[in-house]
Amino acid sequence: NNRLAVISSQQEYKALMVGENFLEEFVCVFNPLDCYDGVKAGIPSATTFGVYRRNLSCLASHFQSKINEEEISCLQTTLQPGSSLLLAGYCTYSSATVLTLCVGSQVHIFNLDDEIGEFVLTRQNVRVPDKGYTYTFEESLMPTWSANLQQHIHKLREQKGPLGESYESRYGAIA
Repeated sequence: NNRLAVISSQQEYKALMVGENFLEEFVCVFNPLDCYDGVKAGIPSATTFGVYRRNLSCLASHFQSKINEEEISCLQTTLQPGSSLLLAGYCTYSSATVLTLCVGSQVHIFNLDDEIGEFVLTRQNVRVPDKGYTYTFEESLMPTWSANLQQHIHKLREQKGPLGESYESRYGAIA
């Protein structure tokens, strides 16, 4: 039963209607290969995705004179806020293939088992720890940050966290 109405990729100019009769329920937005440039450097790549319920109440009216009815419908279903997501996730590709899936307020992690060719649940109800000692960011963007944020990162680099604790930088995280 095909329940997907529209797909929209970061790599494509416009959304694509994949349903046959405008009755399908869901929309999938995705980036098929995030961090592709990092593959040459051995940094993991990933596919990121989100699924919404089809919504025709989006404000796309200013496009109506320039595009056809199908394109308007695609726009209306894909231009939704993140708070409307039904589920979201990403799949990383490296020495292991790992699928992280968020449904509602719960996050679960699955690893691809090469022997059976299926994803197996390996961690349930994952939570971000209250306190961490590792940070990562896109360093090339630092000049665009506020002075306070730049100062905070410089302190972390000097291993002087807010309470005097040490922090380590990690490069190559997928965001």
